[in-house]
Amino acid sequence: MYYWDKLLISHFCIDTDKPKEMHCNKTKTLKVFHAPNHPYIKGTNFLQSAVERFKSEGYSIDLIILQKVPNHVIMEAISESDIVADQFVIGWYAMFAIEGMAMGKPVLCYLREDLLELYRNVGLLDKDEPPIINCRINQIYDKLKWIMENREILDEIGEKGRKYVLKHHSIESMSKIFRDCIRSVLSA
Repeated sequence: MYYWDKLLISHFCIDTDKPKEMHCNKTKTLKVFHAPNHPYIKGTNFLQSAVERFKSEGYSIDLIILQKVPNHVIMEAISESDIVADQFVIGWYAMFAIEGMAMGKPVLCYLREDLLELYRNVGLLDKDEPPIINCRINQIYDKLKWIMENREILDEIGEKGRKYVLKHHSIESMSKIFRDCIRSVLSA
């Protein structure tokens, strides 16, 4: 299929039985995990600057950055974090954010408004989806401050993320989409 057979919010799917639901840690220090495969297009330096500003102001926050490590190391780091910081430049989420949501972790990521509008207008997303904390590069400090001041709702955001992944990115949900594509090709 060399052309789009169906508009998708993302073609990624995940085994939702593997990453079990995890809740946010309740430690004093906010643990932010970031795993950039491309730091410049993920906005890593902006995230680092925001975290350094918090530290200079006396906040208890840790930024964990991992690159070029096996996936099981990434999954372990997600399970030990309070929040997953995906990307702040591209304007949509991908596998790293899905892995975080599948484990019940809130995700901080920039989502382009035009894509949100498109996917909502064609019925692929409900108005409150995806349950990602939308954040541009110039909002990282403010969004992290909001997270620190509202830590009691991180589990709720994480639970909504897990439900979202089950609905849109589970093997079961994606197999239905691909099954329909294959059926349309076979019936043509």
